[in-house]
Order: sequence, then structure tokens, then C-alpha cells
Amino acid sequence: PLSRTRLHALWTLDGIDAIEQATVVRALDDASRDVRTSALRLAERWLSSPDSPVVAAVLKRLDDADWNVRRQLAATLGEMRHADTHAAIATLLERRGDDPVTVDAAVSSVAGSETAILDRLLLAPAASPQRTPAIVMLSASILRGGHEPAIQRLFDLMAEDTRAAWQRGAMMLGAEVAVLGAPAPDTSGGRSRGAGPLAGGEPCPTCPGARGGPGGGS
Repeated sequence: PLSRTRLHALWTLDGIDAIEQATVVRALDDASRDVRTSALRLAERWLSSPDSPVVAAVLKRLDDADWNVRRQLAATLGEMRHADTHAAIATLLERRGDDPVTVDAAVSSVAGSETAILDRLLLAPAASPQRTPAIVMLSASILRGGHEPAIQRLFDLMAEDTRAAWQRGAMMLGAEVAVLGAPAPDTSGGRSRGAGPLAGGEPCPTCPGARGGPGGGS
């Protein structure tokens, strides 16, 4: 098929170091998901420059209908390394936070900068099936990262009395995922694979470490 020919041409140009930005920009809008996915990988070399036309073409893929493309996009966005990075990844999580593989790729791509993404998601006034599990996994990643200032900020956010219950619950569930091995969110049904809430309220009473769960108080 023609898409295979276009895909082969892309990688051939890359192999002989003749790939150009304009070629990648066109490929990012190709009808074939395989071509678009490969173009995202090839685009990474130019993403450190915010003025590159490749950046705008990559950001257009935030609305891509294909899950393979979105998952590659989540990994590719981590190569941007400038002001647009956090906004782009937050937007992706807002739209696709119900896809665990996309969330994992996105969180991995911003290791060390999770707090900046978390702050953006916490600006939202209401929970959603996409937003809430993303907050859970960002919180878990912060704790697993072991960076003391980021961890302390997360605990401060959890402790804010004026913060929405669904936000505090999501961050606390993230802590349970990271520290106590609680199940990560299962977004296919809009609920956790454990008993923890994703729609709002306090962390579940029967999760590991909670008062009614293993290791909890009486």
C-alpha cells in the first residue's frame, strides 16, 4: 500500500540524514496512523526549539483520534523541554486521562516535573473520568520520585482545608498507590480497581493503610 511506501521513505531519509522539517510536518498530517506515529518519533530532534514549525504540527496531534498516535505523542511531548511542554501534557491528560497507557507514557515523559502538570490539573473546578485518574498517577509518581520538595508540596496540597474533596481524594489515592501498593485507577468504568473514589470525596476506608483496610487503625 502507499502508506507503507511513505513510511519506508520517511525512515530511509532519516537513515541517510536527509530528513527535513517540512517532510516531518507533512507526515504528521498523513492519513496513515503508522506514518503519523513514526513522524512523531522523527519530530523529537526539533522539539527543543519552540520556533520550529514541527512543534505546532506535533501539538495538532493532541486531537488525534488514533490511540497509537496519542500514546506516542505522550512520550514525544517530553522532548519539548520548553514552556509549551507542561501545557501540552496537561491538555493531553485532560482529554485522555482515561487511557492508562497514555497516562503512563505522559507521566514518564515529565519525570521530575510532575508538580507543574499537577498544578495545572488542579485548576479545574470539577472531577472528570480523565482528570481524576491523571491526578492520582501524577501524585504517585511524585512520591516514587523521592524528591523532597515535590513530596512536601504534594502533602501541603493534600492538607489544604479549602481544596475540593475530589482533588484531595485523588492525591491521597495516589499516595496509597505509591506507598501502600493500592490498586491504580481503572478508568474503563470510571472507578478504581480498588475501593478508592475517583469522582470525589475522601480516600476509601478499605484501601490499604486506611482505617478499615489492611494496616489501618481500628
